[in-house]
Amino acid sequence: MNILSWIIYVPLQILFLPFVILGVVLVGYKQIVVSKKLGLSMTAIEVINGRWTMHVFGMRKDEATASLAAALPNTSLFGLWLTLSRCG
Repeated sequence: MNILSWIIYVPLQILFLPFVILGVVLVGYKQIVVSKKLGLSMTAIEVINGRWTMHVFGMRKDEATASLAAALPNTSLFGLWLTLSRCG
């Protein structure tokens, strides 16, 4: 069964790799370029991203963070979804 798991897992990871790369680029662009243009902290958004991720994956109920993250111009929720959705 272990071999079968690897035979399924590896091709799926390769298949989803372009989506993950696109997600990382989107998040990185928003976090670095947009934050710099607006004069906002690039590192403070990481706390919001972490809390949003915990909310989305059901580890923590945090509607306020979900609403805040959707309103912030220097984070890409779509990029986070692309990057993290293959994990869940």
